[in-house]
Amino acid sequence: MKKVFALLSILLIVSGITVSCAKKGDKKSDPGESVIEPSDIIVPTEEINLETAKSEDSLLGSYKNDTYTMSIQAGEDDMTVFTVKSGISDRVSYEWIIKGIYSAESNLVNYLGAVKTEIEYDKNGDEKSRKVVYDDGSGRMIFADGGRNIWKNSFEDIEDNEFSRIK
Repeated sequence: MKKVFALLSILLIVSGITVSCAKKGDKKSDPGESVIEPSDIIVPTEEINLETAKSEDSLLGSYKNDTYTMSIQAGEDDMTVFTVKSGISDRVSYEWIIKGIYSAESNLVNYLGAVKTEIEYDKNGDEKSRKVVYDDGSGRMIFADGGRNIWKNSFEDIEDNEFSRIK
C-alpha cells in the first residue's frame, strides 16, 4: 500500500510540474496581458557590446518606420520620453507616451506606466476627441546598431516594431 501511495504521489507531483510548465510558455490572448516573456522585459536577451553602447544624448531625436513615428526626448528626473504616433486610418490614430530610465550598460529603456491614447478626427481632419486606451503599459526600447530602435510592447503585439533614425 505504501508503494501505491508513493507512486501516486510521484505521478501527481510530475503531472503538476508538467501542467505548470505548459502554462508558463502559453501566449496570452488578453490584450491587457503581456505578449512577450517577462524575462524579455527585465533583462536584455542579447549580448550588449559595451564598447559600442551609445550615450543617452546621442539617442535623442526622431525615428520612423512604415507605420509609426517616434520622438525621443530627455524628460525630468533622468527619464527618457518616447512619443510614438501611428498614421491616421478611418479618422483614428493612436499615440503612446512612454517614460523610462536609459541604461547604458544594457543600451535599453525598460518602462512601466505607458499611456496609449486613441485620437478621433472629424471629416476635416481636425482632432475631435481623445480616449485613453490604457495607462499601465510596460515593455522596453532596445537601441541597436545603425541608429535602429526596437520596441517590445508587453501589452500588445506591435508587428512593425523596428524604427530607424530620421537623418
